[in-house]
Amino acid sequence: MESSVPPPYSTELPSSPPYSSAALGHGEQLHPQLSQPTSSSSTQEYVYGTPHLELNLGPKIWGTPNPSYGRNASVEGVVTIKGSLDKIIRATARLEGKIVTLASERGLITSSLNLSIVSVRADIYPSHPNASAQYSFSLPFPTYVSGKNYLLPPTCSIYHPGITCDITYELRIDLTRKGMRRHETIRALLNFLPRSYARAAIPTSIPCFLGDPSCPSWAHAMSSGFKVIQIEPKWTQNCEQSHCSGIPRAFLTLPAPTSYPATRPIPLSLTILCPNSPALTKLLLPTIRILLVRRSTLWVDGGRRISKREVVLGGADIHRIDESREGASVMMCELCLNRNVSEISCFIEGVLAQQHIIRISLRPPSNTANRLPAFHHDELVELTTDSRDGLGSEHSLDEAQNLPALSLTSTRGSV
Repeated sequence: MESSVPPPYSTELPSSPPYSSAALGHGEQLHPQLSQPTSSSSTQEYVYGTPHLELNLGPKIWGTPNPSYGRNASVEGVVTIKGSLDKIIRATARLEGKIVTLASERGLITSSLNLSIVSVRADIYPSHPNASAQYSFSLPFPTYVSGKNYLLPPTCSIYHPGITCDITYELRIDLTRKGMRRHETIRALLNFLPRSYARAAIPTSIPCFLGDPSCPSWAHAMSSGFKVIQIEPKWTQNCEQSHCSGIPRAFLTLPAPTSYPATRPIPLSLTILCPNSPALTKLLLPTIRILLVRRSTLWVDGGRRISKREVVLGGADIHRIDESREGASVMMCELCLNRNVSEISCFIEGVLAQQHIIRISLRPPSNTANRLPAFHHDELVELTTDSRDGLGSEHSLDEAQNLPALSLTSTRGSV
């Protein structure tokens, strides 16, 4: 029987045509990607490059992956144009900042906002031709959002369920050439990390006030740098409202003005007064809860939808409780962040808001909930990156503001 043998096959396959990642020498780059520092450049400088362009943004003073700048600082650098200058039409440098908010549902984008907040441009070539083909530029960060009276927000990302908001800044260098020659672009991400300062020095402690707020000691406190807030009682539907003189009263005392550095503890005191029923002050004292909360708000759909998210940043550390006077209890404490990071308050109406709140709550025990009110209060405060300690004059303050708040880099990616 003749065996069937498969026909021979050749193992040699035709070679693939040569491919190259390099683009042709003509045409225009329609969607330039963000540039990365060139590997051949010095590790001590921010250098970016294309075949005919090189951007140097100076030394890595702060050691951050991207160049970092403070409030009112200027982006300064040197652009080198390689090759012949005869075919160049123009070269420009542009500082751009934008806020991009995206709302999605089931993986599909349902709403978006793209807001330009910074746009500063400078002509590099041919505004001042130079035989060496090296051109320096300086683009200042403006103080306020373009067309609005709001301070520029820092570089960061804000995440809500189904909504993301990215605040980014970049430097863009564009080289336009004649004819069909390739146009080249360098896009370098920048960190804008503005410093902010508390409006007054923060005292190390709060005076202890045991008397009624109508007494002279409280009036003196309010005139000497402290703010006293009476916390209104909240009655439930099933709660029988007692006579005003028979229910406890609660007062929160804070340093004034309510602007505090995020890196320092905030001293405060909470006073509970009930002279007619002294036992009630001891009953409410264990139920006190004091929190520092960050509330971020995003507007989507042209302001028709508002998304809010709250994150607890820290709680109060109790230092002392004074019960030396009958019917009065004073809790002296400090409010601190749970983690060693910095915070900054910012606001752009109809776009985003990052606010900080001191939240006070007192809830009576469940067996007395029908006869006693609860107390709840949210006090809006401003958190800053720095205190005013060591700043002797307005001149030194202006110089310090130009430096980036590097403490913001730890929260830059997630807020």
